[in-house]
Amino acid sequence: MSDQLWCADIIRSNHQAQTYRLSGDLQYALTIDEAGQRHLLHGLIVVPLAPYIFSKPRGTKEDVLPPYGVGYVKRVYRIDQPAAGQLTPTRSQFIDYKYWPNETQKSVSIYLQHDYSWLNKKQIDADIAYWQSQDSHHPVPVNRLWVLVSKYRIHRHLKRIAAYRKRH
Repeated sequence: MSDQLWCADIIRSNHQAQTYRLSGDLQYALTIDEAGQRHLLHGLIVVPLAPYIFSKPRGTKEDVLPPYGVGYVKRVYRIDQPAAGQLTPTRSQFIDYKYWPNETQKSVSIYLQHDYSWLNKKQIDADIAYWQSQDSHHPVPVNRLWVLVSKYRIHRHLKRIAAYRKRH
């Protein structure tokens, strides 16, 4: 196994750029075929909008998982394992740039929504609509309702993390 892990600079729909460690499935795929980066670059990927309570989700109840959204992959690269281990991992669901701008929002949503909760699916829908509009020549601002919902959900999750850390 390499001393480096795959990471990505990802832009979220709120315009924040964040560095994430790619999921274990994507680590494995890129280690086998480094050229696979081309499929991730400029693609859309599902990312947690807040940190996990545990360094890696352990199949716990849904309410300890962070809210999820969709980000735009700006850059894919490798960094040393200790530094990468501190980063929040992405989810494995992504869609190549060859497809997401040209497909209907519904087909992209179905592909990326996986088995997430209803609120996460709605956030993913809103993010996809935003990214597809940004790629077209008719960009629209991010949906303000989902900005507020996301802020509330992130705040609530960060409170859970603080409570978890107090107990442990």
